[in-house]
Amino acid sequence: MTGKTGMLKADKLTKSFDGKPAVHDISFTMQSHTIYGLLGSNGAGKSTLMRLLCGIYKPDSGTVFYDGESVYDNPNAKHKMFFVPDTPFYYPDFDMAQMGEFYKTVYKSWSDQLYHDLLRVLDLPEHLSMHKFSKGMLRQAALVYGLSTLPNFLLMDEAFDGLDPIMRQAVRKHVIRQVAELENTVLISSHNLREMEDFCDHVIFLHRGEQILTADMDDLRQLAYKVQIVWSPKNKPEIEKMPLNIQKLKRHGVLETYIIKNSEDEIRSVLSEFSPVVLEIIPLTLEEVFFYELARKEYAVENLIGW
Repeated sequence: MTGKTGMLKADKLTKSFDGKPAVHDISFTMQSHTIYGLLGSNGAGKSTLMRLLCGIYKPDSGTVFYDGESVYDNPNAKHKMFFVPDTPFYYPDFDMAQMGEFYKTVYKSWSDQLYHDLLRVLDLPEHLSMHKFSKGMLRQAALVYGLSTLPNFLLMDEAFDGLDPIMRQAVRKHVIRQVAELENTVLISSHNLREMEDFCDHVIFLHRGEQILTADMDDLRQLAYKVQIVWSPKNKPEIEKMPLNIQKLKRHGVLETYIIKNSEDEIRSVLSEFSPVVLEIIPLTLEEVFFYELARKEYAVENLIGW
């Protein structure tokens, strides 16, 4: 397999429906050889943004560029992409083999071997009319086609919904392999932040159509730390006066829990001087980072995270 290159740029994307903004002023750049997670709760605007990125929707303002070309109304750019929607649609009288032949004519990079490998893993009937498929089977079929086309840019909306753990792991494995071998770009939306934590290289957080944070996962893991401390009664310092960027504090009996925005080495160096009985420095989970960023931007989320 040969490497593919491609860069997608979203520039100030805004889209409304019936006067209600679905996404507002979204901007980011996506590089090849990377798995991106588009994360947020249901109704955050993820599906709308995906349809803007692959040219299904026309933005009210802003532009999507792929390799320097505007995507909307551009067949050349769209042939480099494949979108797996939350609710896929197929010709009702077609079976999977017939739909596969259709996609093969559109995507010259189609892989018969991968198609049949995925059919076997997901245990899908190739010659059953697709109007007899359940919703879950239709979503699995969409994943088969999306991966088998070997696109430069693969967009997958809530890709793992309805998959059992074995199927989920198989799809993840094939996505990772494609990115490694083809150097393509994959964007996966999900409301399940925990599932995406060890899968994505880069994340984009959305909330109510707003872009909350865009960051590399390695940087995100060092954004802030949860620090749990138990002090000796004879040696309890005033941590609030220490040279640390303390964002949050919670006390529960003798246990104090902080969110501190310093490096792990800085935190340990400062606090260890006072010989705490317990000192645990824990990277925030992806879910905690999301809620932390919402709270920092003054969204009312304290009740959701227990602070």
